[in-house]
Amino acid sequence: MLINIVTFIHLMIVSLWVGAMIFFTFCSAPSIFKILPRESAGDVIGDIFPKYWILGYAAGAVSVATLFYMGNLLGRLSELKALVLIEMFALALFSGLVIGRRARAIKADMRAAEGEEQEAFRGKFRKIHAVSAIFNLSLILLGVYYIYLLSSGLDL
Repeated sequence: MLINIVTFIHLMIVSLWVGAMIFFTFCSAPSIFKILPRESAGDVIGDIFPKYWILGYAAGAVSVATLFYMGNLLGRLSELKALVLIEMFALALFSGLVIGRRARAIKADMRAAEGEEQEAFRGKFRKIHAVSAIFNLSLILLGVYYIYLLSSGLDL
């Protein structure tokens, strides 16, 4: 009975995490940028991102904990599944705590600057945004792969 509850929690949290990333990346963000002026859209996205990362931190922590707990209960654990999930959690943490923090600082500097200095910060922001997008896409791909691994057998 306990293994069923823990497995359910694991599947729900991983599905929520991956689904939220896909929805935000491919539905919400493009719509926000389509409807709002660029600066306003950036402000909305900037307000959403901390919540997005917190969801990733919580989902990553719960996912890893439940995977290892299930492995302990069953006496076996797939190293591949564990590696993929730990990598996802690490990418989520790095994305929010390092890349996100740097992007917010650059954006604040860009708003405070004028002229050529503002353009220099705009260039830095484009670069950090590209890195953030790569990390986000990597997280999504790893998440889809992890769900595939789960669907190919819940052997831990």
